[in-house]
Amino acid sequence: MPNKFFIFILILALIGLVIAVSKESYRRYQIDKEAADLKKEIASLEEKNESLTDLLNYFNSEKFLEKEARLKLNLTKEGEKLVIISSDKTAGPENQDESNQEEEISNFEKWWRWLGFDKDF
Repeated sequence: MPNKFFIFILILALIGLVIAVSKESYRRYQIDKEAADLKKEIASLEEKNESLTDLLNYFNSEKFLEKEARLKLNLTKEGEKLVIISSDKTAGPENQDESNQEEEISNFEKWWRWLGFDKDF
């Protein structure tokens, strides 16, 4: 009988050992998976950091500063002439007089003309 009791205890210990090893291997699997995810995130952040560093270097470069000075401050180099081309049709003085006349006409008169009643009878 002591032999059967000893085998029973041994089987229980073996089952407990298998369960403990299984839990530990699953925990190790989860940790390895989390470490891999963190490595991917680190790589992504390093790439983003490199991109931002390049952008910062560009913003601090003479080329960028010159471009911004030309665009926003209308600065030119020696010997250059600044030409501004406007697509606004009401910019000329001849068009401003017409727009002032239209503003003086009431809304009712504009509708009257649009409907075709602007001709004198």
